[in-house]
Amino acid sequence: MGKIYLVTGPIQTGKTTKLSEWVKHRNCAGILQPVIEGKRHVKNIKTGEVKLLETKDAANAVAIGKFLFDKNVIAWTKEILNESIQSDADYIIIDEYGKLEMKNEGLEPAAGEIIRNTAKSNYNTVIVVRNYLKEKFLKKFDNPVVEYLMKLS
Repeated sequence: MGKIYLVTGPIQTGKTTKLSEWVKHRNCAGILQPVIEGKRHVKNIKTGEVKLLETKDAANAVAIGKFLFDKNVIAWTKEILNESIQSDADYIIIDEYGKLEMKNEGLEPAAGEIIRNTAKSNYNTVIVVRNYLKEKFLKKFDNPVVEYLMKLS
């Protein structure tokens, strides 16, 4: 029976950096979204493959705030999450569940499926949620039982 763990904190407080170290010592699948040279990327935890998420091509992008995210990279990210369910991972990492996902875009529906199925699965789910979205996240998933893996200020 899997558990849901949250990593919370404000923007730019090291959530992904700390989680990147944490996954090195565990059997994990899923994604991390590190900022490399000032740009948001997506990293496949299992393979180590990294792709640039940010784009300047508005025609092939999803806009959130001042950012444009490449639709093809988002689709690749959802494939990684879907494959993670079938893996032998002890932990599936979702970095991060944000404003797009709250609107059922971005990593949805893949992220939601992982979250909703955690309790009846063999994997645990670790989700990065910014502190100001935590309550909305909990409501969206009908207040799942969660534990905190990391709370950063």
